[in-house]
Amino acid sequence: MTAFAALALIAGSPAVAANAASSTPSTDLGHLPAVISKDSPQYAALVNTPGFHYAPATAENLARISTTAPSAGSSTSQAQSLGLQATPLVTAGNCNFTGRADYPHVTNFEASVHGYWVVLSGTCPSTAKVTVDLQAVGCTPFGCVWITQDTRSGTFTPGSGTGHWATPHKACANANTVGWRGQVDVDLTGVNDPSGYQYSAEVNLECSPA
Repeated sequence: MTAFAALALIAGSPAVAANAASSTPSTDLGHLPAVISKDSPQYAALVNTPGFHYAPATAENLARISTTAPSAGSSTSQAQSLGLQATPLVTAGNCNFTGRADYPHVTNFEASVHGYWVVLSGTCPSTAKVTVDLQAVGCTPFGCVWITQDTRSGTFTPGSGTGHWATPHKACANANTVGWRGQVDVDLTGVNDPSGYQYSAEVNLECSPA
């Protein structure tokens, strides 16, 4: 039984709730990863959990996510004005690089984010595969998670702009305020590089995923 199936039973049966209370916390989703996909069985169970909703990226809601990207820069409002979240240097061989994303935004009632990679120093390959996930905050009374709404990838030369970035997007169902972010994974062509992600700023948009 999945964790969310267990939560559904908890909501529907006081007896089961009493028995499960000792093994499953009722105040958070610490038993789940911080990120799930909208195409996953976990999401299918999550949306049937009483009280599920997409939510703003408030300090309280972000604290209710079991784990999340460490703060890499300034506050959301400052990051919005800059358009970028500070990102760490990644080293692979003689190449120092990083993945970046601009801040999520709404265009034509659709949320999107641009993800790309940049060379910081050293000798790097001419291309890398860039995979970008567009994620929104989803919450239940038990906690919150990031939910991947769309994923796009491609092989690009470094730098930003058309032809250099992958752009996941998701239509808005309504104009409710929801927290969004971009998650970037860079795989250098022909070079083994460390696993891990870089993130955009967390931005509240008047867009709840369709």
